[in-house]
Amino acid sequence: AAAGGLLASLGRRPPGSGITLTGGEPLLRDDLPDIAASARESGLQVAVATNGIPLTPALAGELFLAGVRHFDVGIETDFREAAPGIVAAAASGAGVTVSFCVTSMSAEKAPEVVRLAAALGADAVFLNRFALTGRECDREYLPSLKDLREAFRKAGAEGRRLSVPVVAGIPLEPCLFPEVESWGIINTGCRCGGHKWAVGPDGSLRACEQNPLSLGSLLDHDFEKLAALPGVQAFHEARYRPGCGTCS
Repeated sequence: AAAGGLLASLGRRPPGSGITLTGGEPLLRDDLPDIAASARESGLQVAVATNGIPLTPALAGELFLAGVRHFDVGIETDFREAAPGIVAAAASGAGVTVSFCVTSMSAEKAPEVVRLAAALGADAVFLNRFALTGRECDREYLPSLKDLREAFRKAGAEGRRLSVPVVAGIPLEPCLFPEVESWGIINTGCRCGGHKWAVGPDGSLRACEQNPLSLGSLLDHDFEKLAALPGVQAFHEARYRPGCGTCS
């Protein structure tokens, strides 16, 4: 009942608003089709972010009937494990994107991911550079600027060749990557804390998945009230380099 109220509250956002059901692995929930149906009935566009491994043709079809219109399949291990799920998602009638995390250890695989995603019927590929979470042990996974340039340049070339859009899911700063658009990469801007928010399993609202600050629970407060709190403005005003205040 609480989840239903939360979805109904989010559904009062402007037309076209959507929700991505994620986790952990959301396909491990037996009631995921029911949750998707509730979200759709609330007026939300519904997507599912999954590693693709549990996604069978039957489950993909059931989720599509429940209102899911997009699958975001994240490649976390061997691409072959997720391949059947990507095919099942594409066959369901929903849109499909493949997301791939570019780390120091995986950067060279980026163009191969684009080729395989295109062959399996994906509509687009999102390359997400690895972001530090604050743990010192994560630094070994942080790709160098050279790694990122090579990964995005080669992946963009493959995307152009195969007519598959390749998107920088986490924006690449123009000051560090001035050539990004010439590589054929769609470089998005940060939409967090405006068009995009993170909601935890306890209803907690955050401006960004990488931001630990909880603004409060949507089970207790209206979205509009939490979205107007000073912490959101502080998030937007944070500057990490001198030129960030004037960069589009």
